[in-house]
Amino acid sequence: MGSAERASVLVVDDEPQVLAALEDTLEKDFRVLIANTPQRGLEILKAEGNLSVILSDQRMPGIMGHDFLARAQQVSNATRLLITGYSDIDAVIAAVNEGKIFGYVSKPWDRAALKIVVYKAVEHHTLVQELHEREERFRQLAENIRDVFWMISAGTGEGIYLSPAYEEIWGRTRQSLREHPESWLEAVHPEDRQPIVESRGIVMRHGHPSALEFRVIRPDGSVRNVRERMFPVCDDGGRLYINGHDIAWSACDNTTSAYSTPARCAFVRSVLKAEYVA
Repeated sequence: MGSAERASVLVVDDEPQVLAALEDTLEKDFRVLIANTPQRGLEILKAEGNLSVILSDQRMPGIMGHDFLARAQQVSNATRLLITGYSDIDAVIAAVNEGKIFGYVSKPWDRAALKIVVYKAVEHHTLVQELHEREERFRQLAENIRDVFWMISAGTGEGIYLSPAYEEIWGRTRQSLREHPESWLEAVHPEDRQPIVESRGIVMRHGHPSALEFRVIRPDGSVRNVRERMFPVCDDGGRLYINGHDIAWSACDNTTSAYSTPARCAFVRSVLKAEYVA
């Protein structure tokens, strides 16, 4: 890792000798900032906007390490590590639950092992940042197109995302769909429902994209003509993205769309590729 690319690491410990030793271990590979009190650590976090990792001692006067890390996550998205010389499982559990730590290091530490842990924490931070950026791009896309866009789990059928355009096309709130998951289908003209059910089953079972048109009857009695495209979200090798036991899917666009469905699908695949890495 070149000097221009070095990630920033904040080290917080009340013992000067420990701070010096940690700085000496890490400074060749990372940009190291040090704080001898939790209060000073919080000040640095508020002033520095690009920190990747926080490495905090557990036993410090005035505030414990897990409490400091819990406060730190309110002002920084840096990955958090706890360092302690005490065999205190309760402290580690508290750090996990309250400070949401990525990992911990025991004193005395092995220099090489410590570097590996910090490198992994930096990689985790980078992946999380990339995911957040992708999610924001996805949100902006999905919430600013006229198409209705949603994703469902092929494993459970549970809804993962539904764009605001649903309310305009269906004339119903997204909350109503959350409360009654089949209400979108109930709003479809009775003559058009069975083809939708059959098409959805084919996509779920075989992973083949489908396209069909149907009519949506809005609460005011008006009818909207809808063209639906349903497709599995796959990687470049054609494999479905799997999250636990679920598979990510997405659908569909309406007849007034001015957007390119293939281009949008490619972008969705790109978003999900990042989503399931972390």
